[in-house]
Amino acid sequence: MARSETLNRYNIVASYPDMAGARKAIDALQFGGVDANNISLLGERAQQASDKAAGETNTTAREQPIVMRVLRRAIFWGIAAAIVGGVLGLILASIGLAFPAVGDSVAVQAGSWALFGLVGGTLVGAYSALTVSEALELTFEPVDDGNVLVGVHSEDAKGIDKATEILRSKEALSVSRFDGDGHPLSN
Repeated sequence: MARSETLNRYNIVASYPDMAGARKAIDALQFGGVDANNISLLGERAQQASDKAAGETNTTAREQPIVMRVLRRAIFWGIAAAIVGGVLGLILASIGLAFPAVGDSVAVQAGSWALFGLVGGTLVGAYSALTVSEALELTFEPVDDGNVLVGVHSEDAKGIDKATEILRSKEALSVSRFDGDGHPLSN
């Protein structure tokens, strides 16, 4: 369900032209350190998405993009870390540091570090994609065209300042601040 019941001491709401824009903003907020519990999807499109999600018995259509996101990140970071691991293995072999059991085989050294990087990178990539908040999940619901509102609510002024920068960097149509009583504040 979209969060609109309560306001915190500091609040910011940004408008995006569609769910895809809102999804990018929410993703950036989460990776920027904003707690997923402080992020909400607001407005008519959010309510429409929430109503659709509540009425679905088969959630495959909403979960498939999330699964693909996890796979893409796992593959990307796995490959990137394997390359870094292989290069590290070559560097270590070139300076004479080798695994004692395999001797001085440069290929085994590079391959071992590449495999270590692959496993570690895949796990980190998959885990990073799993930070899915309720607001982010709702952005995968198909809804009518129209603006979507992303809200951040916090008791921390610095956190809201950071969220403001992130929302603006994701090409918000508008960004507005509100106090705990819902009164607009200057940006």
